[in-house]
Amino acid sequence: MTHDRQQWLRDNLPVVTSVVDTFAQAFGRENVKVTYASEAGHVIGKPFAGDAVKLSETLVGPMVVGNKNGASNGRY
Repeated sequence: MTHDRQQWLRDNLPVVTSVVDTFAQAFGRENVKVTYASEAGHVIGKPFAGDAVKLSETLVGPMVVGNKNGASNGRY
């Protein structure tokens, strides 16, 4: 990717580039690939055509392991 393209992405999709940088730092740049992103009216790539879950529609928190009746095991 050229420097001009990288700078355009950083200038126009700052939240996306921040998330990508965080994932790249954790998992290695070679293991992170963005195929679609949208921010502030700018869109790059193509959205996934199959079934998917939007990150914005998820809730991330501690995993609660339940017993067969669905009650918490008391660890969380």
